Amino acid sequence: MTLTFISDPRVVEYPLMTSVLPTIYFSTIYLIFIKLVGPAWMRNKEPYNLRHVMVVYNIFLVGVNGWISLNIMKNGWLRTYSWRCEPIDTSNNPVALKVSCSFTNK
Repeated sequence: MTLTFISDPRVVEYPLMTSVLPTIYFSTIYLIFIKLVGPAWMRNKEPYNLRHVMVVYNIFLVGVNGWISLNIMKNGWLRTYSWRCEPIDTSNNPVALKVSCSFTNK
């Protein structure tokens, strides 16, 4: 079951991009874990204290999102971006790839 006829040719060789089956498998495993395994495992346990882990995680995400925003501005808006509508650039131009990667990671 491939959808390569409508996919971006630049990502055909990426992992998990050749079929929808890996996405279905991972989603099914995730749902089984959060609906069955996780609640059964935590049934007789106290909730974990993740306050400090979440603070570090949130600080990390603020830094990563700031870096991504700076990359978008540096490679897009402050360089070659036009405020009018532009066609999608599907070339292997390094600037277009950086902007695409930054928007995808947002």
